[in-house]
Amino acid sequence: MEAKNGVVYQNNYARAIAFYQATCAPVVENDSEKEAAHKFITSIYQMIGEQADSLGFKTVPDVSFKPWETQKGREADVKAVRTPLAKIDELMEQLYSFCRQAEITECGLSVSANDFTPKKMFKSVLSGVGVAVTKNERIELCCGKKCAEGLKKLAEIAITTNLDGTENLAKSVFFFSRCVFDDNVDWLSHSFDNMLDAGGKIVMLCKKLSELGYCREVMIDGRYLSLNYIKEYGKKPSPLKKAWADKNHLGIEISYEDLCIMPATLQLRLPRFTEFLSRVDEMPNEAKRLINEKLKSCDGCRYCVQTDKSGTRPLAAVKVEGIAKCPYFPAFSLRWNEVNDVLIEQIESVLDTYKIFDTK
Repeated sequence: MEAKNGVVYQNNYARAIAFYQATCAPVVENDSEKEAAHKFITSIYQMIGEQADSLGFKTVPDVSFKPWETQKGREADVKAVRTPLAKIDELMEQLYSFCRQAEITECGLSVSANDFTPKKMFKSVLSGVGVAVTKNERIELCCGKKCAEGLKKLAEIAITTNLDGTENLAKSVFFFSRCVFDDNVDWLSHSFDNMLDAGGKIVMLCKKLSELGYCREVMIDGRYLSLNYIKEYGKKPSPLKKAWADKNHLGIEISYEDLCIMPATLQLRLPRFTEFLSRVDEMPNEAKRLINEKLKSCDGCRYCVQTDKSGTRPLAAVKVEGIAKCPYFPAFSLRWNEVNDVLIEQIESVLDTYKIFDTK
């Protein structure tokens, strides 16, 4: 199953599994342990996608939301989309925890029954892919020694930490569940390129930004996944936020939003945006064209002056070639669910224009 913008799936579990499969790193070839671990984890997704009901998961017809569609009145549909993701996350978190604690044996992995309690879902899914889970004084996962060694390595590699040194469990489970043996390889650019049906354009854009010194950052925020290429433009280093709320990083965000029929979205991160717009005369033509065509024009909503009790503050709009443009939340306007060569060229031009702030 492929995760692509606009696809309708057989049921809600098929939609969820497509996301997991699409965001898995490719198999590491010529390494039998890593190949075995990759095959084991991806076979779990394949099994759930094809036999969810027989495994005890309750499927319902696939549902999704149009871009910007409100969730109000469709709470049941939100639950239909997110319940499978929560169930699979729970399963993979338990598998990650098991592998972290486990000892390698000749037949697989083993953990003391005092330290781990397998849930019914854990046992039924693994049995479904032909891996027996036995429980006596120890919990035994009979996946074979090579697979066990691969899973143990993957669980150790996947450990990520927060700034305070504590484990970022959500991110660790994400890297584990996506078979990421080497985070130095940008596998997600290929995943998003396929979702956006970009024909390699996203991969090339990410590669170019990396060569230009942009840092790659994967952000996990609940069900929200994004791949980011960023440069710091704040007064001091700051945590990464979603593109619409970020005022301190220049670059791109490519995100997956679970509810949307067009889940993969490319967005621009543009800090110091009011000042950027005020220097329109210094922009090359491609950058101007993107701003003129895509950025929201001022519609007089007065959001920018809502705190002005005197009623005298002017609107924040900035004139760009005679048209008043809104400088607030540019990522809401500068976002796309499909890409082409012209758009990529314009995006590169806009990002390159930020060199005007780097001159002394």
